[in-house]
Amino acid sequence: MADVEDLRSASEEEEESEDEYAYESEASTDPVADAGDQLDLDVARCCARFGDESAERSTTKGSRTLIVTLKIDPTRSQASAETRQAWGLTAPLSAKLVFSGGATQYASGYCDAGIAVTAPDACIVGRQIERLLETFWRSPVHAAKRQSDPDGLLCATLAYAYQRMGSLADVCAICDAPLAFGEASILPSVCGRPLCAHQLETFGKLLVGATCLAARADVLDLLVATTRLAARSRRAADILQPPCVLDGTSVDAAAAAKILDRFPSFEKIHEAARNDGQSAAGFAAVESALLKVDKQAPAALRWIMTSNKAHLVALPPNMRLLERIAPEARCRQFIMLSQPPARQARFAALKARHGSKFAWHGSPAENWHCILRSGLRSASGTKLQLHGAAHGAGVYVSTSLSYSIRYAMSARRQHRGQAPEPETPQFNDSFFGSPDLRIIALCEVAEVPGITKNSNIWVVPDEDAVATRFLFVYRGEALQARDAAGENTLAPAFDREVRARVDALKSARRPVTPAPRTEPPPPPELPPAKAQRTEGPPGAPPKWLGKTGVPRIMSEFQSLRRWSTAPRVYDLELVGDAATTWRFSVADFDGDCPAGRDLNNDLAQLSRPCIRMEITFPSDYPTRPFFLRCVSPRFCWYTGHV
Repeated sequence: MADVEDLRSASEEEEESEDEYAYESEASTDPVADAGDQLDLDVARCCARFGDESAERSTTKGSRTLIVTLKIDPTRSQASAETRQAWGLTAPLSAKLVFSGGATQYASGYCDAGIAVTAPDACIVGRQIERLLETFWRSPVHAAKRQSDPDGLLCATLAYAYQRMGSLADVCAICDAPLAFGEASILPSVCGRPLCAHQLETFGKLLVGATCLAARADVLDLLVATTRLAARSRRAADILQPPCVLDGTSVDAAAAAKILDRFPSFEKIHEAARNDGQSAAGFAAVESALLKVDKQAPAALRWIMTSNKAHLVALPPNMRLLERIAPEARCRQFIMLSQPPARQARFAALKARHGSKFAWHGSPAENWHCILRSGLRSASGTKLQLHGAAHGAGVYVSTSLSYSIRYAMSARRQHRGQAPEPETPQFNDSFFGSPDLRIIALCEVAEVPGITKNSNIWVVPDEDAVATRFLFVYRGEALQARDAAGENTLAPAFDREVRARVDALKSARRPVTPAPRTEPPPPPELPPAKAQRTEGPPGAPPKWLGKTGVPRIMSEFQSLRRWSTAPRVYDLELVGDAATTWRFSVADFDGDCPAGRDLNNDLAQLSRPCIRMEITFPSDYPTRPFFLRCVSPRFCWYTGHV
């Protein structure tokens, strides 16, 4: 199998060959100087378009190695302020592109010596962005995109990074494939493909390491507490989702609860770290503390953190709200965002069109393990439904806090005539160690048509019209329905207070600045650039006829890429990083012959736009022929081999 360097060298060999091909103008006599001038121009254009410090170049002393450093400003990306906060993108990232062959290697459009992204300590997507840039600079699939920006390769790189940063949660953090329905969240996720699942343990360590540095102890304590209550519930089979997997081994709910029962308070772990002179405990310190209580405890924490799909941030004292009913001594308050970026955008559109109000949603603490992972969804008619659906199917919310409190009853209370749950013991001395937590979410509801309003009970059939904003956690009897009497979210004073707090939280973040396309300064005078090459005189034989092996394969690939366009042959791509396997789409067959007409008719009946084909070449091609097969649609009776 050939690696990416083989592909690039083969492509460059074809591009740099000088024989019967014609050129529109004469090439420069000093290609190295040309490459250096082009790099300087690209840096100048990048700084003019994305900011004065967005790009700079340097060289390694005593060698030709070139280092191009790009500053990636998250506020210029398509990610919303809430999403950037959830990912820890609180400061610019630094991306270093290393070219061992200097400016000449840069001009080839292939980064051969590696790409490294430096991100803030709390950033949980730095490695994912690094992988995206590596693919962008090394995969032939992106070759045309790299060369398409008129302002040069560096502008193309930053434009691609800003475009992709808005959708990092919609793709697998490992393979970059789109996530299936229900997998996407506001936090990075891994898809269910076997190879990605195999790498989940490594991904979990990266994610949890960043989260432990970023999260306050009460966030970690809350996540562990809700998981423990779910594992101890008689409904664990339904609400402990996804199933518990520790170090690649499935663990039942009872065994998971036994491990979680031994967890210490994270405030104590952080306090021990501070006593050792650290500002907070990193993942190594957390892992060391957990190993003292159970050898599987670190794996349990990684599972909890990587399966969690909600962004939680503890509100600082100066940002708390509704102190009259949620004082710090009795209640912990969190910002809670659980919608993936795409659902955030849909909610914003509905809110802009129909306006919004605030409402409460109460649910037993045992349910919040599942809610934090799947979002606030309609449970009507499913096995997750605890109460009746007298007002129809949908997400139930209430404008009355005293009403929602009733549905946030402890897990050990009696439900609809069932026997009470066994009493859950206190498992540590943190605020969240209580077996009787009551958790209530304050949601923003877009007033879309179709909402059923019965007094203070609202039923929202469209899940996208409900967005969680704040989470309130009480201990046991700290809040009674009588204490919340008269608290109504429709009251103008209540609405003003909550919206003022939301605006204050937004203003505390860096403002989103657009990335306007500005005209770069006049470029310096450069020597005549190397002109574009034509395909050669009419009737000239293709250059690849004299090649064998990988150079022949890549030459044919480049030639076919230039020729293949829709509607007949298109989407030509390499499978992985190997030159020896291609895939392409074929459609619009020749209607003048019977076989072509039959194929067109078959595609129409199957509602398929094309036939997807795959070619595998032997290493000594063309001494031996290639192998061609049909990937989709599948043929009946036959294997699809040709």
